[in-house]
Amino acid sequence: MSNKETNTPVQEKVMTKYDLKMQRRKEEKERKLKEKRKDTITGILIVVALALLVISFPIRNYIAINGAYISLDDQPITKVEYDYHYYAAKSNFMNTYGYTFMYMGMDVSTIESQLYTEERTFKDYFDEVAVDSLKRTKAMVADAKAAGFEYDTTEDYADYLASVEASAKDAGMNKKAFIQSMYGPYATEERVKAYITEEMYVNEYYKALGETKKPTEDEVVAYYEENKDTYDSVDYYVYTADAVLPTAAPDSEEVVQPTEEEVAAAMEVAKADAEAAVETVKEQGELVTNKTQAQTVEALREWLFDGAREAGDTTVIEDTANNRYYALSFESRYLDKTPSANVRLIITANGDGQAIYDEWLAGAATEESFIELCNKYNDPAIVSNKDGYFEGLVSTSVPEEVKDWVFNAERVAGDATMIVPEGDSYQYVAYFIEPNKEEWILSIENTIATERMDEYMNALMDKIVVNDPKNKLKYPELIAKEEAAAAASAEAASEEVASEEVVSEEAN
Repeated sequence: MSNKETNTPVQEKVMTKYDLKMQRRKEEKERKLKEKRKDTITGILIVVALALLVISFPIRNYIAINGAYISLDDQPITKVEYDYHYYAAKSNFMNTYGYTFMYMGMDVSTIESQLYTEERTFKDYFDEVAVDSLKRTKAMVADAKAAGFEYDTTEDYADYLASVEASAKDAGMNKKAFIQSMYGPYATEERVKAYITEEMYVNEYYKALGETKKPTEDEVVAYYEENKDTYDSVDYYVYTADAVLPTAAPDSEEVVQPTEEEVAAAMEVAKADAEAAVETVKEQGELVTNKTQAQTVEALREWLFDGAREAGDTTVIEDTANNRYYALSFESRYLDKTPSANVRLIITANGDGQAIYDEWLAGAATEESFIELCNKYNDPAIVSNKDGYFEGLVSTSVPEEVKDWVFNAERVAGDATMIVPEGDSYQYVAYFIEPNKEEWILSIENTIATERMDEYMNALMDKIVVNDPKNKLKYPELIAKEEAAAAASAEAASEEVASEEVVSEEAN
């Protein structure tokens, strides 16, 4: 270093121990000052973050309760209302398929993040169902009010609350926590009451509207004539010849898969067995009675329900799906005219069926007193029918022992009994009111009414526009993507087939 004016060297100061000590003190002071400023800033940030976190709870609640999550036309749907339908969709799905998924090894606790299709997750599926449910509800509320439909939900809601309290107690939860588990984290009894009563109102309107969609007697007969194969029953004799397939290697317990040659050889033996039995099938086989097409083995349907089939016709039919042959003898085809029935049922899982029946016998033993016991002992989770009333009960909807009692030809109004079906965890206390329409008539009435209601509902729902400005719903875009991919795949397949046909024609 030099002095610019004199151009003489300038000596650098030599650092003494004292100087070094003072330098270290100065640096330490500056370091501590920096750390203090840093801690102060960090502390301020933490306080601000905590304040924002505390503030965010009421903000999030306010938005969930009052803000529009999505909207249908110009009607805002809050997060609370959306969750009500979303959680119902998820709950219904899990109640139906949850155990199956767990059996298959799926982690149902993460169901929403798992794939439902190649593009969509189960959350996307539940979103789609929730939106459809919302559209259905809002469309029907508007339609019902326009029609002047009135229904007081007070009693139904009181029953609902009683059911919730009982279910919460059984689950070891308080009512608030139980409602949140059913309808989402923002749900409370007061917040979801309007949605629950709205659903009750809509369901009653749907029933009332359904009555107006039922067909006339002439329409029922006409529908049957066009769909006889669906409703007719057949009686026939059948002899089953199973192919005996090797299941283990010689001198080994190891299970093996039979070769095609082994299957073919075993099927030839089964075929010969069935052909030998076809003439004596009535002696060797089993008489099968009153089976509809849906209840018949698929391989036999076409032959048994052929309109040209006559009593005494015989045949041998191959069933490759089950590796067997059938020898058949046709007996008859007819329309089963079994009547349905109007009954009241108490269904209990507490093993107290006899005690309930004895209580009825010890009282007035009337239909009115039976209704009182229905409301006293029926768990709404098991029997949702008001007063235990089942209108148009069909024979296939109850256990065999209950069916045998209800549909006994000697049954008269006022008959009552207690039934314990074999292998069933429930006991039944039954009260017979009267026969109802024949089951096939009710089935056709319900089919036609459902078709008409679906058409009516689709027309109502198609008018509703879903607005999602914040892009909360991903499924519409993903469905469009899947449909585009499917269309492209179909087009490519079609072009490939066309190309192969051209090559084939040129080769010829």
